[in-house]
Amino acid sequence: MDCLSDGPTEAEWQQMFDIAKEQNMTGVCYRGVERLFDYGLRAPQDISIDWMADAEMIKEQNVKNTRRTMQVQKRLAEKGMRSAVMLSAAMPLYYGEPLDELRVPDGAVIIVDGEQPNVQKFVRLTGQAVVNERPGCVLLEHWADTPMQLHYMLGMDGKGRKVAKRQKWFQQQADNMFVQKGQFVVPATEVSIVWQLLSIYDSFYASKADMRQLTDLYFLLKEYAAEAVTEKMVTDWKKTLKSLGILSFAEGLMWIMQHVYQIETGTVVCSANAIEGSFILKYIMEHKQNRWRLFCKHPLAAIANIF
Repeated sequence: MDCLSDGPTEAEWQQMFDIAKEQNMTGVCYRGVERLFDYGLRAPQDISIDWMADAEMIKEQNVKNTRRTMQVQKRLAEKGMRSAVMLSAAMPLYYGEPLDELRVPDGAVIIVDGEQPNVQKFVRLTGQAVVNERPGCVLLEHWADTPMQLHYMLGMDGKGRKVAKRQKWFQQQADNMFVQKGQFVVPATEVSIVWQLLSIYDSFYASKADMRQLTDLYFLLKEYAAEAVTEKMVTDWKKTLKSLGILSFAEGLMWIMQHVYQIETGTVVCSANAIEGSFILKYIMEHKQNRWRLFCKHPLAAIANIF
């Protein structure tokens, strides 16, 4: 740590704080800041107070997120509908201590084993007068600070022909959608990884991807690695990712996992692509993501994600 003996300047501390907020990584990065205290490196008092306050608010919101998501799953079960939490509120289970309470929460995405009218009726029973919908899901807006999506059909958030391919794949995973993990029922890890890859892909081409999504993917891959990835599984992954039209993109993400997150080679689900990965990382880290760069780099993919 000798190289850090002088420490960041006040402007550099502020820049780190701003980037952490922009990338939805305030809480996780604050844990790193706390560890620097042991080496005598402290942020200026005003920045340190702001950072600590944000971290405490994140912890409080995570407690509410967990409690409310558990309530919804319990009420769905009482109405005879199975459900699974798809990442979002369930992600702290994969982070583990001490980072689980520091992940910036983003509401809850819940898969419901039920028909659209039944899901709509359930939302109305919560007292919500107006039921807003998106393709394949109903929005539960009972809590202003805990947005929830109740999905009765997965794969509806793609564009054009992608929707049919995604729907088909998720329908084939019916036996892997409801697995007990901690206090939640969640999909099997491989299903969650595919969902996360698709989410990052869609967010990336909408210029909304961030480091929280990449960090979520990192912890999902670590969980999956614990299940012993075989050569056949890697081959199956390649077929799956290719059929969903995201193989090249996924290869870029695997490069990021290896070179930024330092994940072990045997943990990734496909080969790594350095050129694609460096482009994705640089684009995500840009203060203002310029969609024109996407058109220049991947014109067909950029256009396909508009129409």
